[in-house]
Amino acid sequence: MARTRYPFPVKDDLVPCSDGGGIVVELGADVKTLQLGDHVIASFDSNNLDGLAPGLKRESLGGNVDGVRHQYIALPAQVLTKVPEECGISFVQMASLMASGVTAWNALFGVLPLKAGTGCASIIGLQIAKAAGATTIITSPSGEKLKFV
Repeated sequence: MARTRYPFPVKDDLVPCSDGGGIVVELGADVKTLQLGDHVIASFDSNNLDGLAPGLKRESLGGNVDGVRHQYIALPAQVLTKVPEECGISFVQMASLMASGVTAWNALFGVLPLKAGTGCASIIGLQIAKAAGATTIITSPSGEKLKFV
């Protein structure tokens, strides 16, 4: 970003960071999809929630819109995704879900889907593929890890 090599527009005096997890502490009067205390993550691009749409301006957190490096931040409810508290994951782990999830989704359903992968994005990709009804095949050098998928 400092060397202007970042692929998205960046505003001056930017509050950085696009990935974060948090707790809903206040709601707008018309918000019906969230409740106080919900654990949430924010979408990276608030204008393209259903994939890249021709003609829509990119509104990227930590790019041309202030990012999530705040103690408190006000965001539109439609850009937030609930993370069930029962998942038992930390806010740092929550922060990785959006980027890994989008990477996995694009790998499976994007313009040029890829099927091989390792790490967090591949596991999330496997879960998305299963939820979408795809037949999935996964390999691992660890039989112990395969018990979890």
